[in-house]
Amino acid sequence: MAILQRIDTAPDLADRVYRQLLDAICQVTSVSEKFAGPPVATRATQLPSPDVDSDFLKVFGQPARETACACERSTDSNLSQALQMINGPLVHAKVRDEKNRRPLAVGRAIMEALVAEARASGLSEALALTRKPAFFLKLGFVPSEKEHFPLKVWADCARCPRQNCCDEVAVVLKL
Repeated sequence: MAILQRIDTAPDLADRVYRQLLDAICQVTSVSEKFAGPPVATRATQLPSPDVDSDFLKVFGQPARETACACERSTDSNLSQALQMINGPLVHAKVRDEKNRRPLAVGRAIMEALVAEARASGLSEALALTRKPAFFLKLGFVPSEKEHFPLKVWADCARCPRQNCCDEVAVVLKL
């Protein structure tokens, strides 16, 4: 809470903190923010002017700059800010962006552990049904026919509500 108390007394600090927050979101997701005017890779903290059209920064207190009065800037936390962080369009778009490397890194780590366990168990191949075949192809899996899958998988498919309109792709990795 100390940072919020300092923000209450220093509106310029609030602007810097929220720009740093936007830069941190971009860094974590590996997806840069595109501002109108500056070059593509410009970070929020590098913006030459506070007159940048950013819904995210407006929610966090960027003033409209219609007057010279400091009262135009709000330093209070509000529900809009919480909602912006939880499920706002900027955060949501960056998390879902194909350039975001975090989900791939987590998925890769999980799959590497599962493949290592399969090898240690003496299995000859790893099988998957997926709606994201590109992810598995990057890990060395190759497309396969669903008929190649053992009876256990077919038993699971028999209980699936999408059985008659299955959109999953079969992939296999030789171990």
